[in-house]
Order: sequence, then C-alpha cells, then structure tokens
Amino acid sequence: MVYVRDLPQANYSAAVNLLYASGQVAQNAYVYYSSPIPGYRSVTFVDVPVGTYYVQAGYPDASFWRLHPNVDCLTDCQSLLNQASAITVTANQGTQEYFLDPRPFPAVRGNVVDQLSGAPVAGATAYLIPLSGVGSQLTVSVGQTGEYRFNYARPGSYLVAVSSPQHVDVAYPNAPCVVGGYTPVCPSATPVTVVATQSVFQFDFSLTQSGRVEGSVAIEGMISSGSLQLRLRRETGTLANGVLQLAAGRYSLSDVDPGLYSVIVEDSLVAYGQAYPGVDCAGTACVSSALGQLLTLGEQPVTGVDFNLRLQRGAKGRVLSASTGEPLAGVVIDMWSESTWGANYVRSGVSGTDGRFVLPATDSYVTSYRLATSVGNGYINEVYNNVPCPLGPAYLSLCDLSQGDTVPALHPINGQGITFRLVSTGGDSLFADGLED
Repeated sequence: MVYVRDLPQANYSAAVNLLYASGQVAQNAYVYYSSPIPGYRSVTFVDVPVGTYYVQAGYPDASFWRLHPNVDCLTDCQSLLNQASAITVTANQGTQEYFLDPRPFPAVRGNVVDQLSGAPVAGATAYLIPLSGVGSQLTVSVGQTGEYRFNYARPGSYLVAVSSPQHVDVAYPNAPCVVGGYTPVCPSATPVTVVATQSVFQFDFSLTQSGRVEGSVAIEGMISSGSLQLRLRRETGTLANGVLQLAAGRYSLSDVDPGLYSVIVEDSLVAYGQAYPGVDCAGTACVSSALGQLLTLGEQPVTGVDFNLRLQRGAKGRVLSASTGEPLAGVVIDMWSESTWGANYVRSGVSGTDGRFVLPATDSYVTSYRLATSVGNGYINEVYNNVPCPLGPAYLSLCDLSQGDTVPALHPINGQGITFRLVSTGGDSLFADGLED
C-alpha cells in the first residue's frame, strides 16, 4: 500500500508507479481517493510478483516525481534509482506500507496595478505560456486585490503575460502583446526561467492605460446592429488590433497601444466602407493608408468618432406626400425578396422625419426586392411602383404584390434609392413614383 501526500489545488490525481530495477513500470495506478490517514491518498498493489522494486509517485503537471523515500526527479528518474531505496516483495509476507511526499512545482505569482493610479487591475487575465514544450498554457483571472497566482509551474522557460481591455497588453516586464485568440502573441518578449531550486517566482506588472475610441455607427441614419468591422490603421499604414464592443448603434474600440491612428469601417456586403470623418470608400480602396484623419489615441478616450455609412445591399428611399411633396414620417415599408419561386417577406422599416427609410439586406444572394407601404388612415397604400392598394397593405394580402416593379438589391455608393408618393384618402392628385438610383 502506497500513501501519497495530498497536494491542494492540483488539477490531477496522484500517479503511483511500481518500477522494476531496470526502471520499467511493473504496475501503475492513479490515486483518486483519500486514505484513512488524513492528508494522504492511498493505492494498493495486489498480487505483486516476488522481486525487488522501486516506488515512484507524483502529480502530473503539479509536482516532481518522488522516488521512495526522498529522491526527486523531473523526467529522467531512471538515472537516480541508485539513490533511492528498493523494496523487496517476498512470498507470504503481509501488506507493506510506504509514504511518499512529492515536492510541488514552484509557484508563479505577481501583482497587477494601473501605472497611474496604482489601483489593482481586478479582472485582468494572466497567462503562463510555456516554451520548448514544458507543459500546457495556463490562464487565471487577476483577483480583487490585483494578485494572480499559478500554483504549479513545471521548471522551464515561459512568457508571463497580462491582458486587460482598458490597458496595453504586455509580457513581463513590458513587452507589447496582441491578444487576438487563445494565446497572446508577444514577439519582443524575453522569456523568464522557472528553476527547480526555488519555490516561488514573483512577476509584477504596472499596466499603461490603452487607447480607446468611441462613437456611433449608422447606415444612412438607421442604427446599425450588424457585425460591422471597425479597424484602426497606424500612421505607418499597418492595421492594429483592439477589443471591439458594438451594441445599439454605439461602439467602443479599446485595448490599443497609444499612438496615431485612422479609424475605418471596412466595406461589407451590407454597407460601403468609410474612413473617419465621412470619407466613403468601396472594396480594396478602403484599405488605403491615405484615407481618413489621424487621431491621437492615449490614456484619455477619444469620443464622437461617428460613422454614417452608405447602404450597399438592401432597399432604401423616401416617402413623400403626392400633393405637397413633403416627407411623410412613420410610414412602414415592407420588403420581400424576389426569386424564381416567388416573393418572400424579409423585413420592415419605418420612414424617419425626413421621409427616408433604409432596409439593409439580410443575405448576399438576393438580387432584387419588392417593396410596399403599410400606412394608417389618411393615405392610400402602394406597391412600388405606383400600384394603389385601396383595401389595405400588401403585407396583409390586401393588394397584389406581383403587380409592382422589382428594385435592385445593389445600390451605387451615392444612390438615393426609390421614392413613394402617397395619395391621401382625401383625393390628392397622383404623381408617379420613381427609382432615383
């Protein structure tokens, strides 16, 4: 029976090997359960053939191997067997008990504070990134006091890095990193070395506030809720990474090294691209380093960097009164996709105070749409182009949608879209609608 000292916070159960004198494994087991003796886990090897053996125990990725009674090894334990004590199994003997106390790997810890205020950066993420195959990458959150701790680090070379959305991501002591996926990329970082002769290693961080830019994103005045791609381009023309948050037409792009940048929304299947302030672009023209105004991003957020993009795919236009030519607000515009098997409802939008409406596409393959109005009392509904619906809107199947014209899904960058001119139920004169793109 082998008793292995419990190792708090180890991710794995203890492993116990019964070795031949040659160093090969005769029997092995994993110790999952506590033993009758507090502070130990135990395993029993039964039906062990008569012979001479060595006992080895340890916690994978948390401790050195311990050869009975007190010899530590990391990988090449066979060369140290001559320093360990052999055990002899004879016929008809009783149970033999052995106690092993594996030595834990060193701990890596540190404190993470804001460089200006000295306050703890709680919630930041600390990384222990192994080099040369010394183990698996470890990740831990920084606590409320600003402390992080990796309890067990196998001796070897590592990068120790910290990331925070509000700060510049760095590897110890101060090498910039890019955290775009699971593993930070820190090309100029210097590795640190964890050695077996020391039990604790301390690596502290003082983080610099990152640059941040904030603003709004709309498509021709309509709040954008899609997954638009905002980019930062350095003064040198290279792209910079950051943490993008986009919700309800507002965005925040943070975790950026301080410096000079232009802010760009890339061309997409829905909207044309745009460089701040208001420089429209299409396709590869949006990647030009000459586009846009350079902004200084530093410790104070740069706000009010707003975008009003031009619609590229979908439907847009305006709704006017046929008699006065004034814009009509609050008119619902219904959109259907046009295909070989008929028209399928896609979405609806509402005209604004200027009478304009924008209905971004929800796909990349529809080439044309059909549009109709859903307006309350006071005006006669229409199917575009100029098909009156006196009984009610096409959305409620009260008008023949197929009598109207289709509208191209793709719009030129400066296109204005179509125009509905609605006749009032009081007898406005009728003007033809028009496609203005």
